[in-house]
Amino acid sequence: ATLQPAMSTAVYAVHAAQWAARQGASAPRREFFSQLRLKLRNARKVEIPFPTVHSESGWNVVYGTMLRQWEEEQARLLAKTWRGRVQALRETFSEIRPLMVSTASGFMVLTVSDVMVQKAVEKRKEIDVTRTTAMGLFGLGYAGFLQHFLYTRLWPLILQAARLSGSRAVAFQVLGDQGVYMPLMYLPIYYASKEMACAGQMIWETAMAGVQRCRENLMTDLQLCCCYWIPVQAITFGLIPLAARVFFMSMAGVVFQVGLQTVMLHRRSE
Repeated sequence: ATLQPAMSTAVYAVHAAQWAARQGASAPRREFFSQLRLKLRNARKVEIPFPTVHSESGWNVVYGTMLRQWEEEQARLLAKTWRGRVQALRETFSEIRPLMVSTASGFMVLTVSDVMVQKAVEKRKEIDVTRTTAMGLFGLGYAGFLQHFLYTRLWPLILQAARLSGSRAVAFQVLGDQGVYMPLMYLPIYYASKEMACAGQMIWETAMAGVQRCRENLMTDLQLCCCYWIPVQAITFGLIPLAARVFFMSMAGVVFQVGLQTVMLHRRSE
């Protein structure tokens, strides 16, 4: 990379002097400083090559030191910005197995939300363990595992094929998520799972009854989804790293799950 004139001249001179002092009497100083003057005179055109294993040239040592310190300074300044913090978050999640985090967060959110509904809304003295386990498995397998591949693999491939980026990519994902995925996949599967969990029967007829209930309440549920998930998904697709998307959505989904299950219970009691 080509350095700015003032910075390249000052930094180069400092490192050149340090290198010359380390060389001692064995270095051909007259030739060294003649080359130094030439390099400083042409500072606008200086390019920094990486030092290689086969090159022991003093100039490569100087340039390599300059380059390393310049990259370290850039990394230090970047770490203080929001962009640097998001990059650090991305690296953190990439190191701790994002799929495991997604499945665990999906299981935890559905389990906790169902317990909250049973205790706070239904006022049950004892928790229906079978129902809570069924909802937890739904969170583990669907909300965690399958949605991890949807949001971290499928959406990026679609955006690449459509050649979308920036705000257009965010708007496309939000509209696709709320206009296609939510009414055609998530809500029907959620209602079927909830119906089977409440009935304690993992059979086809019970699942179809849940799908039919979803169709009856679809427009009301979509209004609730749009009011809550459009701003949340704008943050998800615009700011959150790919590896952390399902985790973020799971944490944000606690409020939504409690609200949706509460609405479903009120409808069932009417």
